[in-house]
Amino acid sequence: MGDPTGIGPEILARALARAEVTAAFTPVVVGDARIVARGAALAGTAVPLAIEIVDLAHCPPEDVALGAALPRAGRAAGQALERAFAMAARGDVAGVCYAPLHKRSLHDGGYPFEDELRMDTELRELVGSLQRTTDLLAMTSPTVSPPRELRNQVLRRVETAHATGTPATEPQLSVFRGLRFLEAENREGWKQLPDAGAWIKLLSLERERGYAVLLGKLEAGVHYPAHTNAGPEDLYILTGDLHIGERRLGPGDFHHADAGSQHSVNYSVEGCTLLAVLSTDDPLVEFAMTTPNDE
Repeated sequence: MGDPTGIGPEILARALARAEVTAAFTPVVVGDARIVARGAALAGTAVPLAIEIVDLAHCPPEDVALGAALPRAGRAAGQALERAFAMAARGDVAGVCYAPLHKRSLHDGGYPFEDELRMDTELRELVGSLQRTTDLLAMTSPTVSPPRELRNQVLRRVETAHATGTPATEPQLSVFRGLRFLEAENREGWKQLPDAGAWIKLLSLERERGYAVLLGKLEAGVHYPAHTNAGPEDLYILTGDLHIGERRLGPGDFHHADAGSQHSVNYSVEGCTLLAVLSTDDPLVEFAMTTPNDE
């Protein structure tokens, strides 16, 4: 169902109205049927009568005004997620797909999780077991030798490259048209912030969609001053530690901040590297786009 006050119910209704969606699998909707109906009305469509709705009847539309971050809405979204996760754990459904959520509403509604997937212990254990099974399958797969002719072609190319001095691994540009790669060893593009020991690096920029992807780095012992977030901010810790107020984040941890939210002083004890997704009007993005002074 997603957050009752957001666009989730509308997206859900539009998806269920598409024949190719219902032809691909048998959807089951978990949430409040009245919220789903309101979303369908706003989307100018109707949910097919054949769609099964597990109606929790827990979120009267008149109690959750559209466009507001409400604890009542967050609690309703969380309860719908819990029911869906439980159904997946029992095998009643093959998987769970949820519409957009509002993390602040979830938190205010009693779900103090950094990531909604952490809400369900059995789901985390299931994902872990699937990952281990995939690793075992990969290790037990039989080794397949390439065709002799392919091997000969590769050897001939290596020999030609050695004779002419042309790198044998140089790709044809047409193969990678529209794709961009950046190897981990690439040290270019880092821009030092006014605060010594704090660095950012622009990885990609999507102007039409309004977001940018950056790498950030704090050296050991560096403090980043308190600030107000100009736009929404998503951080994923790659290495080291990042302390946001009294909260410590480590590798694999995720943090989201809404536009206008307040961050106290951030700092790192060991030093850290993180991946950040910011809006294009964020001052950090504008700063990152200036000429870099490589580390």
